[in-house]
Amino acid sequence: MLVDATTLKALQVFESEYNPQAIKQKKTIFGRQFREGVSIFNLCNVCKSVPGKQMLKRWFRRPTTDRSLLIDRHSAISYFYQDCNLEVGRTIRNYLRNVSNVRGTLRRVRSGTATISDWTQIYKTASALSSIFDYVRNMNLKLTATKDVKLYTDDIMRIGALISEIMDIKSSRSEGQFVVRDEVDDELDVSL
Repeated sequence: MLVDATTLKALQVFESEYNPQAIKQKKTIFGRQFREGVSIFNLCNVCKSVPGKQMLKRWFRRPTTDRSLLIDRHSAISYFYQDCNLEVGRTIRNYLRNVSNVRGTLRRVRSGTATISDWTQIYKTASALSSIFDYVRNMNLKLTATKDVKLYTDDIMRIGALISEIMDIKSSRSEGQFVVRDEVDDELDVSL
């Protein structure tokens, strides 16, 4: 389903009406402080990563009509908002802070123009996702939303391991160029 711009604006999904008094007034809703006239999206957005925020925006712009998908999403949200599971949600959100949108970064890697911070960003994202996957597996979460985790776990862990095996991150940062670890390649070690 596609929601048109007029409907989004009328329902204040992404925008709120401008209210000059809102600058001085704050409301506390669900323990978070907002200025007067806050949008629905801002109320619901507690995402800790850019990709999460982008996905939530897509969900708001193009709501699903698939009943089973809606039930799965509702179950996941309900699970994380139960008092006994707040710590699980908090732990996963802390890991998510290190997850970046690497789409542009991967384009630069493919074109051979990736910087040290690009490689570091990919490594941090892979490490954070690996930590989330391990945590979900160890907690034995039985949510439909986590069932696909197994599909990506090995690939993500392999990416993080390869970067850490090949790249000397600390030396790369200090020298401002990609530094390969010693003993990765005999020819490279000889040329040094």
